Amino acid sequence: MHNPNIPEEEKKAAQSRGGESNKIAISKPLPPMRLENPNDLFTLLTETINQIRTGKIDLKVATTVGYLAGQAQKAYEASNLNNRLEVIESVLLQRKISYSRGK
Repeated sequence: MHNPNIPEEEKKAAQSRGGESNKIAISKPLPPMRLENPNDLFTLLTETINQIRTGKIDLKVATTVGYLAGQAQKAYEASNLNNRLEVIESVLLQRKISYSRGK
């Protein structure tokens, strides 16, 4: 909803900034984390939850971390499923070749 009490000049200034006032800067950047398996994602989420509870992280940043962790989990699951499928296909191919030679 638009607030009718905001002067036109303020509205135009906000539009010209393009939402820049909504950006959140992280005051103390943390070192990168390895996110190679579900345990790493669990660690990330646990740390983020604790940072929220202690007020050390902004909720918007925490929401972003949660979203990205969910995307990483989906990518991990897809990769894992793909690897398993490749193994199954390889076994089936070997059986087919063995069966063909046996005839």
